[in-house]
Amino acid sequence: VTGESPLSSPTAARRHNSQEIDMIHVTNGHDQAFQQQILQLKQQQQLQQQILLQHFQAQQQQLAEQHEQQLRQHLKEIWEKQRELEERERREKERLETLKKKDKHHQSAIASSEVKQKLQGFLLSKKQREAAAAANGSFTSW
Repeated sequence: VTGESPLSSPTAARRHNSQEIDMIHVTNGHDQAFQQQILQLKQQQQLQQQILLQHFQAQQQQLAEQHEQQLRQHLKEIWEKQRELEERERREKERLETLKKKDKHHQSAIASSEVKQKLQGFLLSKKQREAAAAANGSFTSW
């Protein structure tokens, strides 16, 4: 029996080297599988980013179209109000021109809204006084 250890024999060294090579192949196999998984995950992430970007762009386009439609509607309403105002001003101008053209003897009196309110208030209070007087049995007239 020699004094060499079983690990230092050429057969044992070859076996040890073979195991290391097998470990490297296994490790390389795991590394390749791991790298393949990373690559697949990156591709999935890129695809998801593209899908999200497409959804974002579609929503952005839809919102822009809605905004444009709202602006058009608002401008249409403003235009219609302006047109109505101009029409009222035109009619009022015509009415005033008609009044100016009337002969002084044929002018009609146009009571202001304030005068109309005071007259209505006076008539209402007169009716209330008459009703109260009738309830008391005496009647006074103005």
